[in-house]
Amino acid sequence: MTRGRKVRFDAVGGVAELAEPVAALGPVVFTVVFGGIEKVVDLSDLACPRLVRPLAAALASISGDRGTVRTCNPDFQQKVRHLRAFAGFAAARLGAGHGGAAGLGDVSAALLEDFEAGLIGRYGTTGSQVQRFMATVIRLLRLADEADPGVLTAPVQARLGYSTSLPSRRGRPLNAYPMPVLEAIQQAALADARAIRERIDAERAAGATAFLTPAEAVPLLVGLICLTGLEPECAKGLRAGCLSSPSPNGFVSLAYTKKRAHTRTGKAMRVRAGWIATPAGLVNLAVRLMEPARQAAGSDALWVGTDRDGLRAWFDTGYELTSPLRAWARRHGLDQLADHGGGKVRLDLRRIRKSVRSRRYLQSGGVLDDFAAGHTKAVAAAHYADIDAHNALHDQAVEDGLRQALEVALPAPVIATATGEPLGVPGENPSPLTPAQHRAAASGEQDVFLASCAGFHASPFARTAGDGCPVAAWGCLECPNAVFTERHLPSLTTFAAFLEDQHEALEQAQWQARYGMAHYRLTAGIFPAFSPAQHAAARRDSGSAGIASLPARLLETLT
Repeated sequence: MTRGRKVRFDAVGGVAELAEPVAALGPVVFTVVFGGIEKVVDLSDLACPRLVRPLAAALASISGDRGTVRTCNPDFQQKVRHLRAFAGFAAARLGAGHGGAAGLGDVSAALLEDFEAGLIGRYGTTGSQVQRFMATVIRLLRLADEADPGVLTAPVQARLGYSTSLPSRRGRPLNAYPMPVLEAIQQAALADARAIRERIDAERAAGATAFLTPAEAVPLLVGLICLTGLEPECAKGLRAGCLSSPSPNGFVSLAYTKKRAHTRTGKAMRVRAGWIATPAGLVNLAVRLMEPARQAAGSDALWVGTDRDGLRAWFDTGYELTSPLRAWARRHGLDQLADHGGGKVRLDLRRIRKSVRSRRYLQSGGVLDDFAAGHTKAVAAAHYADIDAHNALHDQAVEDGLRQALEVALPAPVIATATGEPLGVPGENPSPLTPAQHRAAASGEQDVFLASCAGFHASPFARTAGDGCPVAAWGCLECPNAVFTERHLPSLTTFAAFLEDQHEALEQAQWQARYGMAHYRLTAGIFPAFSPAQHAAARRDSGSAGIASLPARLLETLT
């Protein structure tokens, strides 16, 4: 067991209190320190104490301020629950045969498999509960085996090589909130911050000692995450002196500790200073409002105030913020806002942080170099860019890329006036017409049904040079020899109506494969070049005959 944890023995001979840190653990009762606050864990009600004792020792060795499990809620409490569940299951299976004296050496691989099967029967195979239970049990058994080598049998040691028999699952990264939800959260937080400032200042001006409560810390913390994008644990761990190095252009350094970083070294970001709606402005407000409590508590933490346990640095002592956070959300009606998919918003500090990162990603247009500050590109892409909230942006990027590739491979349609002057869609400068294209546009002698052909015997689709064009009439929509003028607009309008009718009759994939390109060339490359008045005239000319005006040969080809 790691040194630095105060332990209380609950042995058969009595209870002994040890004032100094020791490297030992009593049978079923132990104390772990979280943020200077002792947490007593009593497992004396469990059967098979010889089994519980080494597992409890393993849990104590990784928990507390110097362990890897540093938060009491929910991490540590969850692992205690996992330990209890396994110990209860093992006692029920082993107790009868061992008179309640079953120990670590009596654990078998079959016992672990049966415990996992029971979890699967209870939770199913799609969630994460089974993996979490088994990961805790396997880890504790490994640590117990390291502390007392040779106790576990070879089959059990082999079973400790993996946590669960379920296939590994990589869930989707936590999604961001819709941007209107993030804006509503930020506005509510900053409005409350101003109200808290006014209340505290008024009370102190009247001579009253005013300390903040956890409920009042919520909007300050939420607002800070909205303004900085800090991870919740980093924001909770800020110290009162976290701001430094002001610059003439209005920026300061915000120092924080990222406990999950491999080196656990301090980090910093440059943030804007100024009024309350800036990161440094909000931090300075929190420093000032909580300074009396900080001095009284003798702490350098940023978040210090009073609650039912007295004056303390809340997040240094494992304070759980879930209830005040949800109460604050209800008070502002944030829990009634619509989330992705139409459900109601459930406020989560992690999702607020993810939403801030999402906002930056959208503002940068998906450029990772502009977005990946504080992360490698791989981490930024996997955990912050590849989320459901960005699907529309990514789909648009793919569509834009395919359109650009198409424009390189397939020239834009050639559109002209009846006199042979080039036309283009709005915002584009059309290229001059070749002599052949000019002749085709100015004369109807080379008209086919949907266009005028500038080179019927110079078709890019012909197998042999000089052969006539072999494709159906609607192949003109993709042909560089085709020239489209106003006199072709009624036929094009009729053909477009036919495509829409087919859209209703066919499956989307089938329609897209057959008609998607033609529809795109019509709607994006040809129709925008003509005026509303020209389209209205074309609809009048094509409306009387409708689809029936399409040539029989063309209809036969299409259908």
